[in-house]
Amino acid sequence: MNAPRVTVIIPTFNHPGTVAWAVRSVQEQTVTDIRIVVIGDGVTDATRAALAPILAADDRVEFLDRPKTKRHGEEYRDEVIRATGSPVIAYCGDDDLLHPDHLESMLEDLTGCDFTNPLPVFINPDDSLMVIPTDLSRADVLHWHVDARVMNNAVSLHGVSHTRESYLRLPEGWRTTPPGWPTDLHMWQKFFKDPAFRGRTSTRSTTAKFYATARGELSPEERGAELERYYERMHRPGFTAEWAAAVNKAIWDNSVNRLLDTTHHHILLEDAAIRAAATRVELASLKAEAAELDRMRRTFSWRITAPLRAIRSRLR
Repeated sequence: MNAPRVTVIIPTFNHPGTVAWAVRSVQEQTVTDIRIVVIGDGVTDATRAALAPILAADDRVEFLDRPKTKRHGEEYRDEVIRATGSPVIAYCGDDDLLHPDHLESMLEDLTGCDFTNPLPVFINPDDSLMVIPTDLSRADVLHWHVDARVMNNAVSLHGVSHTRESYLRLPEGWRTTPPGWPTDLHMWQKFFKDPAFRGRTSTRSTTAKFYATARGELSPEERGAELERYYERMHRPGFTAEWAAAVNKAIWDNSVNRLLDTTHHHILLEDAAIRAAATRVELASLKAEAAELDRMRRTFSWRITAPLRAIRSRLR
């Protein structure tokens, strides 16, 4: 039996309210020749219960229920990739969604390269969009991601696709990430440092990536309800055009805001330069006056009139 064209990995730990929606968004891809592996990194019974009906209904979905690791079960991901026969590996976050045409778009982008990610777009709690521009086909962008002095990353796990062949070519795959480092960036740097790396970032946004940091106070039920609303929205007629328009507006707004910020910054710099120049002129004038006063004090007339100035000072 031939291996599925794509193996989609969904790591999960503590998102029982959202993981089922994430899996469902992968099940309904326009590319159906897929295998879905949910990797449990020390999950609770709530997560097992959320996945049970999905596992019973779709034999394309598997659940790797493993003990908790030090970080996020990176070793389990390596195990799945090495065991599969799928030529393409893709990832989906357990609290995010893939648009129905996501894998179709990623497979197109993988033509002629080994690694691709969708246009990075994050959904804020107020439903506004935040676009993080990047392009993995550019050497300067790769350098920005592998700079050891900082932890730059514009490529989240959610939505990434790469060939299995390029993964196996690396000296090391998914491993326990050092403390303090993002697990996805730690893995991506191994790709980006490969001299044979061929990657690109799609010009399209094909994921619903929810900005998790800003949703820390939401309950699992609230997070699940949010994904359900977006899931239903993704399946409405005209969604693709609606989403593209919203992304384009976010890109435009981001560009305008950056322009305004830059202009404002230049105005502040110019104002500071003017004030500094005025200060320099004032200091120069004071220095000139002080020099003139000092010169006067050294003259003969200044010295002989000193007693008269002293008397006048006492009379005031």
